[in-house]
Amino acid sequence: MKERNDRKRQITRFSFYDQTAMQRHFEKMATEGWLIEKISTYFYQYRPIEPQKLHITVTYFPDASEFDPRPSDRQQMMEDFAARDGWKLLTSFGQMQVFCSDAEDPRPIETDSVTQVETIWRALKKNLFPAHLMLLALSLYQLIFNGYRAYQDTVDFLSAPYLLAAFPVWLLILFAEIHELIACLRWHRKAKTAAENGVFLPVKTNRTISFALILTCVFVWLSTILLPAGTRTFALVWMIVVIGVILIGRIVKQALKKVGASRGMNYAATVAVTVLLTFAFLGGMTFYIVRFGISDGRTPVGSYELNGWTFEIYDEQMPLYVEDLMDIGDSKWSREHNVSQETFLLSKSEYRQNHVQGGPEGLEDLEYTIIDVKCPALYEVVKQSLLNERQDEVSDGYTFINHYKPIDAAAWDATGAYQLHWSDSILNTYLICWENRIVEIKFYWEPTPEQISIAATKLKTE
Repeated sequence: MKERNDRKRQITRFSFYDQTAMQRHFEKMATEGWLIEKISTYFYQYRPIEPQKLHITVTYFPDASEFDPRPSDRQQMMEDFAARDGWKLLTSFGQMQVFCSDAEDPRPIETDSVTQVETIWRALKKNLFPAHLMLLALSLYQLIFNGYRAYQDTVDFLSAPYLLAAFPVWLLILFAEIHELIACLRWHRKAKTAAENGVFLPVKTNRTISFALILTCVFVWLSTILLPAGTRTFALVWMIVVIGVILIGRIVKQALKKVGASRGMNYAATVAVTVLLTFAFLGGMTFYIVRFGISDGRTPVGSYELNGWTFEIYDEQMPLYVEDLMDIGDSKWSREHNVSQETFLLSKSEYRQNHVQGGPEGLEDLEYTIIDVKCPALYEVVKQSLLNERQDEVSDGYTFINHYKPIDAAAWDATGAYQLHWSDSILNTYLICWENRIVEIKFYWEPTPEQISIAATKLKTE
């Protein structure tokens, strides 16, 4: 066979403790001319060999760690004993060691089923259980946090792709972690009984859950791509930062292993570097946002000064303009389509028209939010959420006694209409309900019936 110098990589397919499945897979790859030479969290790496039938076994050493600079004396002793029976160490990864033998019927490295089960169980408790429990706690926190956010800010939650997509991901992670923990406990109970009868019961991987988790993560990534320009850039930068911190942490760990740093020193240094980098990146991103803001991809057409502050002027498309409602003469305005976000359940768009200068007296600003409910079952939920948002708003420690009261919807040609009250005062802010559409509009003047009729026509049939 012609010598090949290339290497082959595969995405990690099996659970860390699914030794039987890994052994079969590595033996199959050997018959195809690829011998496993390195295992990491995400990849299997193979080197080319002459296709042959090999016996491969995967064992575990519970006291080992991926931060160890070299195998311990006990691991070395185990390797020496295995070598006497014709087993050669191919690679190791943390608690895992992979051996191979070209003998026709080699003596097994592990001959006692009870010891084998207890070895894996010790490794599970020391390495896997803490990680599962931490991820379980994190998923619970995220679900509670997102659930509270969905209750408090229903419209923003249902219309933001990244928020809506994150919920099923964390829910799946929660179910996956619960399943894994229960599966490990059940395996130990059954395997312990079977081992006492001389039968080894291997750990098995549930590929369906893993595959579903991968798909939902891809879904979140795709939803991030669909974010508005500025938010999308911020989300992608954050992803790059997370990946970068992880990679730098791994580089530090490997470098310290090469120079022979102790397990404790390596662990402490790797954690310290990861934490410091995370805070450094967070601090840098926070400074950048405060100093420069997040670009939303919109292009201003000018700017103006007001009370010592500089404001940008926009000229963007809006379904309803102030000039539709009154004569504005030669005045100048900023017309902004501030926010537009959409999911398969809901879309939300915010508009604002600000008077800049010139024109007749009495010109005022206008702002409104258009919400299209795509799922009829959510209509009342969204409507009630908007009504609740204005119930006694709290801002800067002060409670604004706000509340919506029903008004005659006929003027708006709507199925429902509400006007905002502040204590005993009536404000010119309205919540208008049409079929599958809800609009919250704020006039900075008291609108006439004719203006209300025009606004209703424009906003209802945008």
